[in-house]
Amino acid sequence: MIDNKSGLIVISVKIIGMIIEHNVRLAIDTGTTFTILRPGIIDYIGDNVKDRQKASVTTGTKTEYNCYFTTIKRIELFEGIGINNFKIVAKNLPNPLYMIDGLLGLDFFRFIKKKLCIDFKKNSIEID
Repeated sequence: MIDNKSGLIVISVKIIGMIIEHNVRLAIDTGTTFTILRPGIIDYIGDNVKDRQKASVTTGTKTEYNCYFTTIKRIELFEGIGINNFKIVAKNLPNPLYMIDGLLGLDFFRFIKKKLCIDFKKNSIEID
């Protein structure tokens, strides 16, 4: 769904952790190198805490150090387009950032190697 008020392209994404699977709302952001989820979501679905690695994230205005890399079991969208053992960044986002749980970054789209088509006229998103 393209939210004309915020300018965000928000989609429902299934994430599977060590404990549970959960649907989240992520904004597509191909300007973001890594996919980002709020740390509370990571804690909820479960990850391998021993796998966590400190990270720094550079935004348009500053570098933030209060975040970490971790791996989730699976991330999936559009009925089966997904990646197993997907490395993400756990980071708090400005609150509330349009009621989203994170950002679906360029890393996801590079990994699946499919064509992404965003049609603003039809308000639709397709992945071939």
